[in-house]
Amino acid sequence: MNSVDPQRSDLAAEFKKTPLGPHGDELQKVLNILRWAEVDGKKTLVKRGNQWHLAVLNTAWCTPIQIDDSIRFDSLEDGFWYLFRHRWKAHTGEFPTVD
Repeated sequence: MNSVDPQRSDLAAEFKKTPLGPHGDELQKVLNILRWAEVDGKKTLVKRGNQWHLAVLNTAWCTPIQIDDSIRFDSLEDGFWYLFRHRWKAHTGEFPTVD
């Protein structure tokens, strides 16, 4: 699997239910694609105090991350779901549909 199938909303639902794992084999393959793709401007999380803040990575050497203090999460799970949705969209062109 080298790409993310936007029709696999079952995998998005599995991640939403258990963002910290354990994950099934098919979901883990999708996560590997979403997490390890070299993308300039990739989003990640940074912990500040009791909250998680959105941060943006650059691929340029020695470029500091940019922390967006306007987007923050009270739980790591909520932050992971946000990242998952946005990375999914970056790969498929659309947000995952999950009931």
